[in-house]
Amino acid sequence: MKKTFASLLFLLSIHFSYSQNWFQTYGLTNGEGGSSVPSRNQVAALCPDGGTIAVANFRLGDNGLNIDLGFYMLKTDENGSIMFEKKALEDLVIAGEISSPGPRGLQILDNGNFLVNGSCRKGGEYHIFLAKFDASGNRLWIKTYGSSWSHRTASALGIAPNGDIVMYGTGGVDGDIDSPFIMKTNPEGEEIWSTSYLAEVSTLPWTIASDLIVEDNGDIVFTGYAYDIYGEDKNSDLFVAKLNSAGVLLWATILRSPNIEQRGYTLTSSPLGGYLVAGISNHQPFCIKVDDVGNLIWQKLWTTQFGELRDVVVLPNNEYLLVGAKNKFTDYDCWVFQIDDLGNETYYFQYGTNRLEVATSVFLDAQENTIVCGYANTDQNGFDIFLMNLPPIESGFSVVEGRVTIDINLDCLSDATETPLAGLLVRGVGENLSFSVYTDSNGHYSLPILFPNNYEIQITNLGVYSSVCNNNIPIVADIAGLQIDIDFSVQNVEECPLVEVSMTAPFLRRCFENTYTVQYCNYGRLPAEGAYIEISLDTFLTYQSSSIPLANQNGNKLSFDLGTVEINECGNFQVTAYLDCDSTVLGQTHCSEAHVFPDSLCFMSSALWDNSNVEVDAECVGDSVIFTIQNEGSGDMTQQLNYIILEDEDVMMEGIFQLDAGQFISISLFGNGSTFHLEAEQSPKHPSGASSTGASIEGCDGWVSLGFFTQFSNSETSPFLDIDCQQNIDSYDANGKQAFPVGFGDAHLIEPETDIEYLIRFQNTVADTAYNVVIVDLLREELDFSTLRPGASSHAYEYSISPEGWPIFTFNNINLPRNTTNEPASRGFVRFKISQAEGNGNGTYINNTAYIHIDIRPPIKTNIVSHSVGQIFPWTYVDTENLTQVKPQVRIMPNPLTDSVLLQLKNTEPGLLHLLLVTPGGQVVRDEKAFGTGFELQRGTLPSGIYFFKITRDGSYVGSGKLMVL
Repeated sequence: MKKTFASLLFLLSIHFSYSQNWFQTYGLTNGEGGSSVPSRNQVAALCPDGGTIAVANFRLGDNGLNIDLGFYMLKTDENGSIMFEKKALEDLVIAGEISSPGPRGLQILDNGNFLVNGSCRKGGEYHIFLAKFDASGNRLWIKTYGSSWSHRTASALGIAPNGDIVMYGTGGVDGDIDSPFIMKTNPEGEEIWSTSYLAEVSTLPWTIASDLIVEDNGDIVFTGYAYDIYGEDKNSDLFVAKLNSAGVLLWATILRSPNIEQRGYTLTSSPLGGYLVAGISNHQPFCIKVDDVGNLIWQKLWTTQFGELRDVVVLPNNEYLLVGAKNKFTDYDCWVFQIDDLGNETYYFQYGTNRLEVATSVFLDAQENTIVCGYANTDQNGFDIFLMNLPPIESGFSVVEGRVTIDINLDCLSDATETPLAGLLVRGVGENLSFSVYTDSNGHYSLPILFPNNYEIQITNLGVYSSVCNNNIPIVADIAGLQIDIDFSVQNVEECPLVEVSMTAPFLRRCFENTYTVQYCNYGRLPAEGAYIEISLDTFLTYQSSSIPLANQNGNKLSFDLGTVEINECGNFQVTAYLDCDSTVLGQTHCSEAHVFPDSLCFMSSALWDNSNVEVDAECVGDSVIFTIQNEGSGDMTQQLNYIILEDEDVMMEGIFQLDAGQFISISLFGNGSTFHLEAEQSPKHPSGASSTGASIEGCDGWVSLGFFTQFSNSETSPFLDIDCQQNIDSYDANGKQAFPVGFGDAHLIEPETDIEYLIRFQNTVADTAYNVVIVDLLREELDFSTLRPGASSHAYEYSISPEGWPIFTFNNINLPRNTTNEPASRGFVRFKISQAEGNGNGTYINNTAYIHIDIRPPIKTNIVSHSVGQIFPWTYVDTENLTQVKPQVRIMPNPLTDSVLLQLKNTEPGLLHLLLVTPGGQVVRDEKAFGTGFELQRGTLPSGIYFFKITRDGSYVGSGKLMVL
């Protein structure tokens, strides 16, 4: 993993409630059976009288037809009321002169007349059309252009200072190439010149024309992107170029980044000089600025957002207002996005309902209101045009800026000479809002917050060895553009290393080599000198190789030297092991662990902790399961603690223990092939924060039940230890998600304090090579993202957080081959650990999913993993309202049975109870009835062995389980 601590000025991701002057939708989704179907370049423009004209495709879908019958044309007044709407060019389509006319460009003339150009089919080939209409929408004339080109499609339209018309589009010869071209006509549409510029703007053979502007001196600037549909690099290169009024190329800039998609959709000239081009790169908004001769000044990719920018207008304050679509993964929202001349965000507005809304055009009216035009889907499976009028937009941001440093002189002031702290999470927490950013390598942060609101500015991920002098600082953000300076001083409570370790494999396959990734990070406040990691492989795994030298090996225990691990330094290595065929069964669970040294905590423990440390172990000896509970701490236990043993999903036994330092107890059970789990309570105020620790075992004396082993968390009471337990598999999904622990029973029940680890797998099954992978995990509010610890992965990644608090894992230049070319190398994975949010009550549901973006393809949604929160162990207390019940609802004390056993029903009223006790062969050995909430069953003459019981209450099933008789 590459941990990045860059200071990011995040976009706001909420649906900010901004007052609209008005919002209207329009379209011919009526009894005619048609609908307006706007394309990406569906456009609108402002009329001299203050109204708006918008044009879009129109498709008729009744009577089995699905053809374009002209295009839809609309004019509104300044309040959005319709002045006229009609279908244009329909008569020519019906007469067979043209077909499939689609509008692409729109220009309003000074007298209110307007021009529309686009593409149509004529004589079997694509031609450009140019049509002129009067202010009432009546067609004055139309011309088409094809000439020597086999096909031409239009993308944009402009007016030169002398009234000449400039059209920009794509043309092809014999279908072999697509080339950008510019055509100029006189005001009556008669062609003056046209020319192509493929070689000048791209080394790739296929281009898409996007946008152009005509400057006051007649020069023409245009943008688009190029790609090679047959080559290995399926991504695209942005270009921007400039011509003089005669069509002579003055300069061209090609932004070629191998294996990265970059597409220019819109451009404008900057009032401060140069040109701004905006669009999309790898599903994310993207902008560049070039100077007057095409030299790149800056480029920006907003990696925390998924969407695209489609049109731009310059504001009176010389900033830029862009519109487009924000990807919500299920649909899109209209997006209004403002940046300054350096590309810094200064405003954000998002409009969305439960349907799709995409903004395609933006302009300002005479009152500096913002007019946004776009399209939205309808209940008739078509699309409507929408117009939205927003009042003049001021900056919606205030900014909190400052530094975080180590308070060397202990005066709680951040001095310029003090050491900066990178990678600390600074949060602004307001009412129903929170925004977050990491400090950069200089300890600096810049945190955007939305006004008006009150916030607390806080640092949340300090760790155990530091404290903040001045945390949770209240501020009031009541005006736009406010800058508040807040520095934080961090004092080291202890100067100690704290190296944490993470170990995982994407899956385990029998009869194959499997690769674990081991990751380590020093989150302490002192370098860890002489660090090393011990790996204990599962007994069914055989070590094969590692990516770093093996320092020592003793059977399945491996040792690797790390040297000195600096503060905030992370590293990783791989260990490959073979999983045996003959001695394993499909679905068996295998546990391997990593232990990093030094492994001592430096801080003083709580005075309320008795210094005991409960450890548990499970082993199979012959046909018996033996659990061991031991106090491995330095102090005697000062109170009795509880333990519970479960067989599969049934409660077998509960008990108490109290051990002096070094003492242990053993509990022996008959092994029957089931999965047994023992959970033992940990002493209060244990420094790990864990309330209990557990151990599981399966396959003792046969294989009766599988899949229960990972119901509970691994017994990790130390940050220096990581245990990876997984079932082996025969096949797997290419892209998927797992959660550990799986959770108890069908409800996947976990205790409120249980942390969750998520494993996300991905694979390239489509492209020759996948160059970039971005994973966005949609964390729910029931999880606390400030506790997230990025874990082991297959490849190096950069980690960041979106404004929503979603973790983003970016694998740049990952270069995954296709699975049909190199199946093992086509896969990847990432793992992370996170705590539940405070206050998760009983009955809380935690659902989690992720989206995997592979290059420019549509995102892949993983499966949903779910948990519910509630009580599993008897020593934890959770409000029992709406408790997800544990099955069965029977407490058995003791189990195994020696002389007598109490079968006590939980959470039920007294009633007529009926007990059947049968042998594994189905023979009934006891049939007893009683009134109340339980039975006391005497052994009598029952032989030793395993029995099954079933209990009903008033004729209704209550529970069942297994009873062992010694």
